[in-house]
Amino acid sequence: MALYEPFAVDTFCARKNIDHIAQFLTLPGVEDIDTHHPAVPPIMIVQMQLPTDSPPLFGSVEDGPGWAIVFYFKITEDTCNQLKDLSTASAAVKLFVTYCQNAEKDFAWRSRLKMIGCCSNLEELGVPGAIATYNAKPVMIKKTGSIYRGSSYLEVNINIHKWPTYVQKCIQYMYSQSTLMYLQVGFVIEGREDEDLPETLFGCVGVNRPDEEQAEFFFSEENEDV
Repeated sequence: MALYEPFAVDTFCARKNIDHIAQFLTLPGVEDIDTHHPAVPPIMIVQMQLPTDSPPLFGSVEDGPGWAIVFYFKITEDTCNQLKDLSTASAAVKLFVTYCQNAEKDFAWRSRLKMIGCCSNLEELGVPGAIATYNAKPVMIKKTGSIYRGSSYLEVNINIHKWPTYVQKCIQYMYSQSTLMYLQVGFVIEGREDEDLPETLFGCVGVNRPDEEQAEFFFSEENEDV
C-alpha cells in the first residue's frame, strides 16, 4: 500500500517551465490531518514538465514551451498512524521521513527519488522495441529534480527538458500515441541499506489516454511572464 493516495491530476500548457506550481494553486484544507511529524507534509505534489519542441542535435535546452502533468497525493490514515511512533513504523515510512527531513538541502537525498512509468497496452500500439524496453523501468531523478515546501505540502518538480536527447525523442514519439495509452505512474524513495527495504511507493496513479491538445495554458498570454 502506498504511503499517500491520489486525489487529483492536472494538465496544462506553458510557454516556459513553471516551477513550484503549488504557489499558484488553492489546495484543499488539511487542518484535520495530523501527520505526527513536522517534516512530513499532509500533501505531496509531483509535477512532470514535458517539452513540446524537439531537442537540439547539439547542446541542450533546459526550458521552453511544453506541457505539465501534476499529481496530487494526500497522506493515508495508516501512514499517519505509523508516524505516531517511528520505532514501530515500517522501513518505508522511516525512509520517507528521512527523505522529507533532508531532500530540500541535501542533493544526495534529493537524488533518491525514483519514477516508474508503465503503459499497460504498449504491445497493441505497435511501439518500437527500442522504446518498449523502457516500459516499467525505474528512472532516478537526480539533476533534473527540484523540491519546494509549503505550509501543507512538499512539491517535487521533474524537468524532462533536461533529460538526454535520445530519451526526449522517445518521449516525443509517444506523444502521438498518448491518447490511446493507459498509463500508471509511481514514485518511490530508493532504499540503499537493508533497513530501508522493502521499498514502497509513496504515491501512484493511473493516467488514462492523456491528451496534450486538451490542456489549456496555465497563464493567459498577457500574464505569461508571471
